[in-house]
Amino acid sequence: MSYQFEPDNSLQKNLKQIAAEQIDLACKKLHDPPGGDENTGVHEARKCFKRLRGLVRMARPNLGKKGYRQQNARFRDAGRALSTVRDAQALIESYEMLEQTYGSQVTFARMTALQHKLVARRDRMVNSADISKGSIDVVVDELDNAASGGIERGSAAGVTADQLTAGVQRVYRRARKGWKRAQSKHDPVKLHDWRKRAKYLRYHFQLLKGVDKKWASQWHKGFKRLSDLLGDHHDLDVLRQYLDSFDTGVMKPVAECEFRILLREKQDVLYREVLRLGRDLLHKKTKKVAGAIRRRLVKVNA
Repeated sequence: MSYQFEPDNSLQKNLKQIAAEQIDLACKKLHDPPGGDENTGVHEARKCFKRLRGLVRMARPNLGKKGYRQQNARFRDAGRALSTVRDAQALIESYEMLEQTYGSQVTFARMTALQHKLVARRDRMVNSADISKGSIDVVVDELDNAASGGIERGSAAGVTADQLTAGVQRVYRRARKGWKRAQSKHDPVKLHDWRKRAKYLRYHFQLLKGVDKKWASQWHKGFKRLSDLLGDHHDLDVLRQYLDSFDTGVMKPVAECEFRILLREKQDVLYREVLRLGRDLLHKKTKKVAGAIRRRLVKVNA
């Protein structure tokens, strides 16, 4: 069973099976990482935790405030416990994105001191206790020993199409508000918050692909693209903050000034692109989108 609803299963069975499979997959990636690469295993496991949080957020109206908070915190904390190396790698990828975009226009050889520093920082973290086998074992044990109220153990009893629709509707409404706020000012904090909503919608429509593949795939593809672009924007902002953290420059002053200009220019390009994509995805009224979702969910095990 993939991360999609199976029309022949009840909604409750779908939630239970999908959650159980994502947890099992996360544990497998951590204990037996692809190619023996522990960092890759951690990265893949964190994707599972993100999908699980998307599932929990969709079931929020059924789980109730307390149940939702417990389940969301469970998977959020599991991902955070393994985030250190991935976050360090993201800064390297942001540097490489700028080099790929502007390398033919600017001499990046003058900026390699920053790249070397980023790589050295990542390598130190790889060898630190944060990514040790012990920390991985702790995460796996916490997943295995979850309370009986876990979503993979049937906590979403009696879940209905109306409840799941309400869960998606809540996220879509907040995503629309995030898009509108983003139009008024190029604010990295507001864009990062908007990204969270876009990412949840990406997972929600991925789940719905099992019910109406053609319809949901368009939404899933759009929100995946939007969340990826907003992620790139956020990673560039974290890279800027990393540069700001040094009392003395990592590069020579002229090179650092040029690098900061390129970083800001790339963020401006991404900003314009996410506003355009946001308009395409979020111009419809929330109730209209919710109605389309409900019409599909009621077909599950009808």
